[in-house]
Amino acid sequence: MQLSVKALKDHYIICGASHTGLFIAEELAKTAYPFVIIENNHDLAHELLYRSFLTIDADATEDRALAMAAIKRAKGLFCCLKNDRDNAFVALTARILN
Repeated sequence: MQLSVKALKDHYIICGASHTGLFIAEELAKTAYPFVIIENNHDLAHELLYRSFLTIDADATEDRALAMAAIKRAKGLFCCLKNDRDNAFVALTARILN
């Protein structure tokens, strides 16, 4: 999985596999756009891997998680975390890192 994420370029990062995040992932998969999901729920992250979605089991509010998702080569970011404060924090952090 690490090698697959390292090979990504012009991809999308989905932070959080909430209802909205899963909908976005399914739509991106249908249209063959490359993407990676960052999910901090260990069980849900493994379920997403089972569904063949590139998934990083980490907290999207940490710089390390965004770096693992290759934020510097990403085309876009979807913030689908459970609260607006975390979504704003991730968006600002991603902007600083990229």
